[in-house]
Amino acid sequence: SGMSRGPDDSEVQTAVANWHALIDQRFYSCSLETFAGLGEMYVDDERFRSHYEHIASGLAEFMRDAIRVYAKPD
Repeated sequence: SGMSRGPDDSEVQTAVANWHALIDQRFYSCSLETFAGLGEMYVDDERFRSHYEHIASGLAEFMRDAIRVYAKPD
């Protein structure tokens, strides 16, 4: 699974880029700063956390960490 690869894995980062594009195109204009904040909410907001944790244990943190890498490229 993607979670076994690490949040900075190239395939994980491609998936995160696609997720960012989907939000930006379908829902609302989503800057990298906004996207990073959304990633933090996946962990901090119980509604988001429970959604992702229902899919896979640890997914909320993994999504947050992968978005952190994506939103702050070196």
